[in-house]
Amino acid sequence: NNGDSTITTLTLNWSINGVAQNPVQWKGSIAPKAEEKIDLGNLTWVAGLNRLVVVSSLPNGHADQTPADDTLSMDLFGCAYAPLNGKYTVGGAGAHFATLEDAVSALNYCNISGPVTMELATGSYPTFKQVGEFMGATAQHNVTFVSQTGKAADVVIGATEATAVSLNAVRYVTFRNLTIGTPTSTQVGVELKGDNVGLRF
Repeated sequence: NNGDSTITTLTLNWSINGVAQNPVQWKGSIAPKAEEKIDLGNLTWVAGLNRLVVVSSLPNGHADQTPADDTLSMDLFGCAYAPLNGKYTVGGAGAHFATLEDAVSALNYCNISGPVTMELATGSYPTFKQVGEFMGATAQHNVTFVSQTGKAADVVIGATEATAVSLNAVRYVTFRNLTIGTPTSTQVGVELKGDNVGLRF
C-alpha cells in the first residue's frame, strides 16, 4: 500500500499468458506503506515462460488516484520435466524441446538430478549463450549437447552469428559432435568469460 490510507477492500484483475482469470475481491486491512500476501487462486501453467499480470483497482470502493503503480507483471517458468535427468531431444517433430533456447531455459530453471544429454536435431541453431552454471550441474551431473545423428556436420551452432558460443562462469558442460560456427560468418568460435569449470569440446 503506497497510499496514505488503510485499504480494506480491493479488486485484483489478473491474467496468465494473456488469458483473463476470475477477479479477486479482497477484504482485509493493509496499513499505509505495508504489504499483504493475497491468494489469487489456482494457476494453469504451460511449459516454458508464463506471463503473469495483476492489476489492482477500486481501493476501498473508489477509483485509484495514482493508477501508475497498480500493475504488477512477472515471468514465471513452467517445467515440463523436473528435475532433468537423462536424454532429451531438441528441435524437430515430437521433440522434448522445440528450440535450443527452450532447452537452455529448462536447464536454468528446472534443476538437474543426474547427467543430462540434449540431442539436437539436424539443422542450424542460433548463438549458444549462457551466463552462470546450470542449476544442479556437477562433475557427476554434467550437461552434454550433442548431434542426434552423431555427425558434427548435421548440427551447426551460431551459423549466422559473429560469435557462435559464449560462456560466462559455466560449469560442467560438454559439446560433442557439433559444428561451432561457419567460415563465412563466425569471427569468434567460443568466447569464454569468468570462471568456467569442467567444459569439454
